[in-house]
Amino acid sequence: FSPDGKLLASTGEDMTILFWDAEKGTQLRSVNSHNSIIVPLVFSPDGRLLASGSSDKMIRLWDVSTGKEAARFSGHGGIVHGLAFSPDGRVLVSGAYEDDTTVRLWEVATGKEIMPFDGHNPGVAAVAYSPDGKSVASAGRDGAVRTWDVTGEARPKKLTEAELGGLWKDLVGEDAGKAHRAVWGFVNAPKEAVPLLEEKLKTLTADADQSRVIAKLIAELDDDQFGVRDRASDQLKKLGRRAEGALRKVLDETTSAEVRSRIKVLLEGLEGNITPPEAAPVIRVVRVLEHLATPEARKLLEAYAKGPPEATLTQEAKASLGRLAGRETKR
Repeated sequence: FSPDGKLLASTGEDMTILFWDAEKGTQLRSVNSHNSIIVPLVFSPDGRLLASGSSDKMIRLWDVSTGKEAARFSGHGGIVHGLAFSPDGRVLVSGAYEDDTTVRLWEVATGKEIMPFDGHNPGVAAVAYSPDGKSVASAGRDGAVRTWDVTGEARPKKLTEAELGGLWKDLVGEDAGKAHRAVWGFVNAPKEAVPLLEEKLKTLTADADQSRVIAKLIAELDDDQFGVRDRASDQLKKLGRRAEGALRKVLDETTSAEVRSRIKVLLEGLEGNITPPEAAPVIRVVRVLEHLATPEARKLLEAYAKGPPEATLTQEAKASLGRLAGRETKR
């Protein structure tokens, strides 16, 4: 079931994934997915993604709203038998059942492997994430249940200016493993982390200024000149999911047949990661602030949540605040 209970995902030996309306019992869509039998299916905490694992040794992420593939992870040497999302949905943990003894962490935004854990023999049957996102558990075919610290064994400490600079470099770098460890490095230095992240984030939020550009391009979809309309379509296509929210809003409001036709083509063509890879550094910063959950960190998240609705920073901050509020309600 999806987290809100409205959708059901199922699979079988035909290697397809079916999405169902859980209340009506009607099939919504069918997805031709893996090249072999699918084993686990799991929805992300926000219900936007579905992860699937298979005996083809692959992990795939699916955009629930469209049924299109959003990402593909490869690295396991055996049947992917266990999958689980972190509580914030930004990390996926997997385990392989045979011919592979590893538990692996993956960054959802980039599709890159964060780190492997090895300990079960002959393989992993199931995995789970702890509610605080600091550890995962795995059950093996060896009859053992093991827990793994995913924070890199980071401990609270006062960081020097050089150490802070090193963490920042890792946080925004291409190496997902180093970025993950940097997240927890900052989490364990709250006094130094919040002001530094607030300052550094200003260099990463160019997409926050793209709202006017996107609005202008969408307006040009209805220009009198064909060339202007075509150039606008090309630019919006390059913006990808950064323009998705604005495009869907205009699609609901416009009466122009030309604009509707072009927007539908753009939305149908959205492929690749559910989140633009270049947005990963921003997502990592917000992830730090959510884990910190201090008054100072919350204040920053509240400020960021008031930004342009199509900006990655705005969307991620709103989602983080929603999860933090949910945790407080459960206490």
